[in-house]
Amino acid sequence: MPIKLKERDIAKTIGDYLKLDGWRLLWCEPMSRRDLGKGFGEPGMPDLLAIRYAQNPEWSVNVRLEIKLGCDVIWIEFKRPGGRLSAKQKEWHLAERSRGALTIILGEDCEASIEGWLSWYSGRGLNRGRV
Repeated sequence: MPIKLKERDIAKTIGDYLKLDGWRLLWCEPMSRRDLGKGFGEPGMPDLLAIRYAQNPEWSVNVRLEIKLGCDVIWIEFKRPGGRLSAKQKEWHLAERSRGALTIILGEDCEASIEGWLSWYSGRGLNRGRV
């Protein structure tokens, strides 16, 4: 019988994989814990913001001393198999996608599993081959 993973197990495994592939992870937590100095976010924001800076950045300094550096960004919403998005989460993803953001919702954009996510990730050419 296959092991049923919880959402947190899927998130931890995928997070560990992303770190090995060079990503910086920022876990989004509810703003209700401001008193503890935890969390940032908006209603409906995904569980994880992953940022990976360009391997060979092209630095350019103009007259105003702005430095430009490229990076990849993925917003990830983890769901266990059978998990559902709230209306706020759907709205958030639609709004960000309309701005050009890369967002993924496990269970909608790929199977809600580690294997489903790996297939999605590799299929978009995001793997730098470190893992």
